[in-house]
Amino acid sequence: MNTVQIGSLRLEISEPEESIALVRDWPGRSPARPAFFGYLNPHVYNQSVVDRDVATFMERCEAVCLDGIAVALAGSLLNRVRLPRVVMHHVFDRCVQAGLLRGRVILLGLTPEDIGPASESLRRAAPEADFVACHHGYLSDSDYAAIFREHRDADFILTGMGTPRSERVLLLAAEICSHALCWHVGGGNLRHWAGTKRRAPLLLSRLGLEWMHRIAYEPETRTRYTRGIPFFVRQVLADTWQGRRGDNPG
Repeated sequence: MNTVQIGSLRLEISEPEESIALVRDWPGRSPARPAFFGYLNPHVYNQSVVDRDVATFMERCEAVCLDGIAVALAGSLLNRVRLPRVVMHHVFDRCVQAGLLRGRVILLGLTPEDIGPASESLRRAAPEADFVACHHGYLSDSDYAAIFREHRDADFILTGMGTPRSERVLLLAAEICSHALCWHVGGGNLRHWAGTKRRAPLLLSRLGLEWMHRIAYEPETRTRYTRGIPFFVRQVLADTWQGRRGDNPG
C-alpha cells in the first residue's frame, strides 16, 4: 500500500493484487474487526469536499482503488510517485471469478427492480458466498440498521447506491457488524450484474477511456465529466495548496 495525500484526503492506495489479497484473506481474519474498502474518482472526491461522511469513509479505508485516469494522474503528480489506476469492477470481477467472495454476504443497492436480477447473477457466479440479505438502495437508515443487526456476523457488506449514500450506509454497518469488510463496489458494477448496464470494451478500459463510453451510452453522467472534472482539478489543487500552507505557516 502507498499512504498518500490527495488534496484534503490521506489515503491507503492499493495495487490490484493488494486489493484482491484483502478480499481473499478477509474471512476469518484475526483480530476480528470491521474495515472499509472503496474507490476514488473525481466524483467521489468532489462529494468528499461537501460531505464529511464521504471523507471519513475514504480516510478510514483499509485500501482505496484510484478508479480513474484523473485521480491516478493527480495522485502521482502531487506525491511524485507512480500510482496505479485500478478499476474497481475489474477487482470485483476477478474476486468473483476466483471464488474469493465467500462467507456471509449482505448486498445493498440498485432499484427494487434491479436488485433481484443482480443478486441472482452473483449467487450463480459466487456459489461459495451465502447472500444472507439482498435489498435495494432506497431504504431508510433505520431499515438498514435492522438488517445489520439481524446479520451482524456478516463477512462482506457490498453496496452500490452511489456516493454519498453508499459511504454513509457502510459507516453505519461498521458500527453494528463486528468483522465485516464494508465494500463500496459501485452502482454501475451492480447494474452490470443486473444486466442493465453495458460495459465499455476492454480496449477502451485498458486505455483509460471508459469515460468516452459512459458519455455516449449514459447521458445522465455527462455532467460528471463536463463539470465534475474541472471542479475536481480546481478543488484538489486548492486543497493541496491550503494543506501545504498549513504545514508551513511561515
